[in-house]
Amino acid sequence: MLAATTCLEWLTNPRLAWCFLTFADPDAWHPAMTYLNQGRAAEADFEVGGRRYGVYAHDWRAEPPLAWLDRMAERELSDQRVEALEAELPAPLLVLSEPEFQAAVRQALRDYTRPAALAANPLLRSRLATQAAGGAPPTAATLQGLVREAAEQLRANPRDDRLYRALAATFLQPAATQELAAERLGLPFSTYRYQLAGGLRRVTERLWRAELYGPGD
Repeated sequence: MLAATTCLEWLTNPRLAWCFLTFADPDAWHPAMTYLNQGRAAEADFEVGGRRYGVYAHDWRAEPPLAWLDRMAERELSDQRVEALEAELPAPLLVLSEPEFQAAVRQALRDYTRPAALAANPLLRSRLATQAAGGAPPTAATLQGLVREAAEQLRANPRDDRLYRALAATFLQPAATQELAAERLGLPFSTYRYQLAGGLRRVTERLWRAELYGPGD
């Protein structure tokens, strides 16, 4: 019952970021926790009533439930002994402040057509990119898809289509200069800059919400 209840929580709670499992005898549980890809979190151990308790943990933002299920399927079919397994914990996520996140989104837009530059963007280590990659390592293409989708969602509202067009002419199908982008759109430069700023603000806000709360919020 404990295993069923725990797995149900892992797989059905859309806001789950971390889980922590506590044991009075953590060493005895090490093989089972390793098999379930739960990492030993000794820094979270604690003492109650003179008794020491050990903790195992999993970051579900770094390895989402579907990726975890794929790993479990591989282990179920493997002939490797449980004792030989090691917890294959994903790389820790990079937690950015909101200003840092906004700066990274703007840099990703500027580097949209340069995959080599995108590969160095800190967003590749964010929750947003990790979940978009579906358990695989995020790539420059992952980041391109995220910013393109966030920009294209502006087109759902006819009043915001002008913001999308300013973004597209500047970053997605960029003109050589912003002056040429304004000329392509048939806009005064000041109007173009105003629309571009609005588009940037809307895209960064949308991606920031997804980073905090997951896709679809």
